[in-house]
Amino acid sequence: MKSVIYVVDDERAVLDAMKRCLRKIDAEFHFFESPIKAVESANDLPPNIVITDQRMPFMTGTEMLANLREKGFDFTAILVSAFNDFNDVAGAFNRGLIQKYAAKPWDQQEIRDVVNHALQEPKQAKIPAKASSSGFHGIISEHPSMAKTFEYIRKASGANIPVFVTGETGTGKELAARVFHLEGMRSSKPFIAVNCANFSETLMESQLFGHVKGAFTGAVSNQAGLLENAEDGVLFLDEITCLPLTLQAKLLRVLQEREFSPIGSHSVKKFLAQIVSASSTPLQEAVERGEFREDLYYRLNVISVGLPPLRERGEDILLLAKHFVKRFNAELGKHIDGFTPAAEEKLMQYHWPGNVRQLQNLLHGVVVLNEGPLIDANAINVDIQCDFEELEQRVAASIEPQDNQQNTTESASQVPHKSEIKPLWLSEKESIEAAINAFEGNIPRAAAALEVSPSTLYRKIQSWKKNKGS
Repeated sequence: MKSVIYVVDDERAVLDAMKRCLRKIDAEFHFFESPIKAVESANDLPPNIVITDQRMPFMTGTEMLANLREKGFDFTAILVSAFNDFNDVAGAFNRGLIQKYAAKPWDQQEIRDVVNHALQEPKQAKIPAKASSSGFHGIISEHPSMAKTFEYIRKASGANIPVFVTGETGTGKELAARVFHLEGMRSSKPFIAVNCANFSETLMESQLFGHVKGAFTGAVSNQAGLLENAEDGVLFLDEITCLPLTLQAKLLRVLQEREFSPIGSHSVKKFLAQIVSASSTPLQEAVERGEFREDLYYRLNVISVGLPPLRERGEDILLLAKHFVKRFNAELGKHIDGFTPAAEEKLMQYHWPGNVRQLQNLLHGVVVLNEGPLIDANAINVDIQCDFEELEQRVAASIEPQDNQQNTTESASQVPHKSEIKPLWLSEKESIEAAINAFEGNIPRAAAALEVSPSTLYRKIQSWKKNKGS
């Protein structure tokens, strides 16, 4: 029996275009210019799939879908709408009204892929995503909060709209982005990841947009950018808040128009990929500080997924620790069986400001150095016992002047020789490095202690690298 597909749009030209686009799909199609008539027809012929526009007279697409849901109809909803409807799209997705999305102006192949993916889903066994020691696409967890995150990712992966992943440094944001790719209809297409904090503004623009020969000094040949190389797959932009404001404006236009031009070229290329972005800095905070465009925020934050810090995942700490030991055993030819109870207690009591990445790096070194069958508490770096508040105080002490009277008097009487005076930039560099080291590489935490934004630290670090290279 063929699946019944409703297509609803108040513009006859759009319905005709849909007919041409979907004519080779083996299904029973019904086309409606009125959402009200579509709701009425469902009583006699319930749909398996509903493809609808959002902005229509008398009833919006999401209102029609809500009406059908309230009547008890079970179907897959595909919303086809313009990018300036993202607030409606996000709300509809979070309310469970839609499962998939295609943007206007839509690409014919994209529409066919979305519909074919929806048709195949009922034929597949729908196993709820759950936290498991065996992992969910490489993410190891048994904690209930992660189980909810996995299920949300699975549902969101088919929506085909921008996704923002938030979480502290080391929580696994790129892994989450890869899960969106693997769970969605673009799993056979490219997945391209780039960290926006690793490039200067000029280089980042060339990385994203590509360039043509002669576009600038050193452009000796045409070079495709990430927007083009992503094809119709997934482009993951990590630390998106580090993107300069000028590039944010250009990225916004790409998302709005779904097209771009390489540097030095007047030709226009289509942008077909899905954007997944992430940052250890909440986008809203970056917007409030004037470091991130509010309009771009609304484009990227359509679906938001938050990853909990490791310290809130309970027994996942030991689960991950044993996983890493097993992995490093295999890589290094070791035969470590696990941890002593004291070592396990030590791991569980630590705050893990660097999250899973910090745990992984720590255990890599421990496995390399450990010779016995078990890892004891002494093998765990003693610095791990430092209280997190103590670390904050240590950083504050290294960057703030002492305000007690004795120190003030002493500092006034000890005027440094001119040869001992450091350049301001060097003092700043040492303070920043001290903060980063105190927080074990966790830049957002270091930035908070220094009372600056993480993007400021990233830019400082990049400028040091640039100056060192020159």
